[in-house]
Amino acid sequence: MIGIIARHESVSLLRNTQTWIMAALLAGLFGYQFLKQLEAFVAVQAQLAVQDHPVGLTGFMSVRYLEPLALAFTLVAPLFAMRSFSEEYRQHTYALWQSSPVSSLSLVAGKFLGIFLVLLLPLALAVLMLNSMQFYLSIDWPLLATSTLGLVLCTAACTACGMYFSSLTRHALIAITSSLALLFISWMLGSTSTGLLPLQSLSSLSIASRLRGFFQGYLQSGDIAFFVLMTVLFAGLSVIRLDSLRQAGRTHRLSLILSLLLLGICLSSGWLAQRFSLSFDITANQRHSLTPTTTRVLQSMDSPVELIAVLGPDPAHREGVRALVSRFQDIKPDLHLRFINPETDPAAARQLDAAPGGELILRAANREQRLQNLSERTLANSLRLLTREGDRDIVFITGHDERSPVSAGNDDWNRVAAELAGLGLISREVSLVSHPYLDDDIDLLVLAAPRRPYFPGELASIVDYLARGGNLLWMSEIASDSPTGPGLQLLADNLGVDTLPGTTIDTASQALKAQSPDFVLLDRFPAHPITAGLTSPVLLPQAQALAVTPLAGQHTQPLLQTPESSWTESGPLTGEIRFDENTGEVAGPLLLGVTIERSLAQGTQRFAVLGDADLGASQFVDNGANRAFIESLLLWLTGESDALEFVTQKAADSELVLSNRSIIGLTAVYLVGFPTVLLVGAVLVRWRRRK
Repeated sequence: MIGIIARHESVSLLRNTQTWIMAALLAGLFGYQFLKQLEAFVAVQAQLAVQDHPVGLTGFMSVRYLEPLALAFTLVAPLFAMRSFSEEYRQHTYALWQSSPVSSLSLVAGKFLGIFLVLLLPLALAVLMLNSMQFYLSIDWPLLATSTLGLVLCTAACTACGMYFSSLTRHALIAITSSLALLFISWMLGSTSTGLLPLQSLSSLSIASRLRGFFQGYLQSGDIAFFVLMTVLFAGLSVIRLDSLRQAGRTHRLSLILSLLLLGICLSSGWLAQRFSLSFDITANQRHSLTPTTTRVLQSMDSPVELIAVLGPDPAHREGVRALVSRFQDIKPDLHLRFINPETDPAAARQLDAAPGGELILRAANREQRLQNLSERTLANSLRLLTREGDRDIVFITGHDERSPVSAGNDDWNRVAAELAGLGLISREVSLVSHPYLDDDIDLLVLAAPRRPYFPGELASIVDYLARGGNLLWMSEIASDSPTGPGLQLLADNLGVDTLPGTTIDTASQALKAQSPDFVLLDRFPAHPITAGLTSPVLLPQAQALAVTPLAGQHTQPLLQTPESSWTESGPLTGEIRFDENTGEVAGPLLLGVTIERSLAQGTQRFAVLGDADLGASQFVDNGANRAFIESLLLWLTGESDALEFVTQKAADSELVLSNRSIIGLTAVYLVGFPTVLLVGAVLVRWRRRK
């Protein structure tokens, strides 16, 4: 009997011209939204691909295309359901089913299924548009499936809500207004920015909050239970309402008691489902799961950690912080998070000296770290630094016109040195004249582009330090064989790295709007843990190229390399500049940075040689990824490799290439074809009814 009622309800809707017109409008909306967000993805896919946890086409479109459609179905479902009972009240046909042997449960279930099946047709069309991208790349099927499940569950719950209000009145307008008001209130609970505790406690009843996980690929059993119980609640209330109309002897008090009992059961079940909710990361690249590097960091921590989030009342921002921290808390339960609202408690924010735009403060064992850009990578690195024993001692040799980590000149490294101190990398200056012996406790020795010659004793001190296994960063801006240079040929021979004469010129960098002909802008890097996490180009002003001679007992890797469009220019940088092999100029690709590793009994010794020191100067360090590159370089040289092992899996659908022909075809089918077919269906239905 349920099937017969469902079929009758579906056929009744499909024979209605308004159903087809509404479907055509929805198809046009779907097509426009799909094409708009597809264009947006093509524009930003390069930036998305370099995020900590890259989002592919499916993830992007699920959030930007399918999730907004849930609001559309929240509106449409009650419109389809508003006449399910109210029209029968108005036409006085309800007496027929009141006197029939069909139970109220069968009647409600049949009408619900009939309306729901019709609504599944436009829903399937919306999903089909995204599914069609499988012809261009590999779709993240599990994510698409959960996004579809979210739409289906939301549509079912909204349909049941519309049916219940339809069972309360004979006026369809009142039914649709009441159901939409309730549903939109539920949506607004998830977006309210008020700090009122009653509204915050009701946020668990928000449709928007419950849907978010479906479209992000983070499936929670509590969210599924919410929509199932919401559907059961309104369907059950409809049954109670119809039974009260059938049984004239039943009092309104009994119906009220049954309704409250059903509400209590659903609320209790929902609380239990949320209390014991299970979570699943169903994205193909495990975007919502912690990496092994993060897991190792958390498992190595013994002391509890306090996280203070100085953040405004925006629920979306706060929920994002909670969601990320909760994954960390699954592994480390003594990670405690609390929020401070600078708008309602400015004194506490001032006392913490928090950044105006918001900040996450981490405290453990009398140590502190601060974050303004929150991600798994940054939070894991900050936690690692909290528990690290001691700071790293970085010594800059001075006395030869080098770049200084303490002076405030534009060419010096004082700004970047101050920021590195926050990572536990403490820089200081040492003169080899007054302190000729370099201690074994020094973690890194830095030669920051010296320009004046070293005394033999100074050079001997450096060679002795390296012979004892010390690490070295050497930035060289003068050719090794230059008679006016610092005279470090002995060091160059020891490492097998020479600095070539001439300034590096790269025509590809000029195409990227470099500020000067001798400014090199690199946006592609050789495979290396130092550059693996860079998301922007590195700027090297007036860089020198390096010549590398492989030596036995050491492993040399390229770090910075120019494309083939580069060369070493030995002439003046005026007029027309071109490569001239007759003057000894060297054609690209050119090495501007290399790393060297040697295996010793006490561990691994590391060197880095760069043909430029300006990339860390105060006037250039803010360009592109310069700061991030220097940070990664020094972490690697000081043995903090764990901070660089954060590797996430690339999304399979991260690269989409559409030809003009494909774009025209998609536009014609989705924006014109589908709506036109549905409008033709409306005309045919109208014609048949007239006939």
